[in-house]
Amino acid sequence: MTTWMVRVWYNAYDDEDFIDEMPSTEYHFQTKEEALAFKKAFNEKFWNHGGWEPRLRGGVIVGHQYVASSPAEGPYEYIIPTFSVEETLNAAYVGAEIWGMEEEE
Repeated sequence: MTTWMVRVWYNAYDDEDFIDEMPSTEYHFQTKEEALAFKKAFNEKFWNHGGWEPRLRGGVIVGHQYVASSPAEGPYEYIIPTFSVEETLNAAYVGAEIWGMEEEE
């Protein structure tokens, strides 16, 4: 399954040292067109605020850059892998074992 994500920054300011403390929310859409329409409408309404976008170097995120007048960033394509119940249970059982969970007998 694929979704398109747009991240909205709330009250973001241009100090990357505090980016982890700035509130943001991810919104997922079925199509890229829907995501772009949302981003455009949000940025038009809150044009007097800014947000953050990843700074890429060679396809690797090496930080973030502040973007004035754009509190919504994206869209980014998310490919969500799907698994069978059996595959998911096996993975969950491994996680339970790692965390020391024991079955009730």
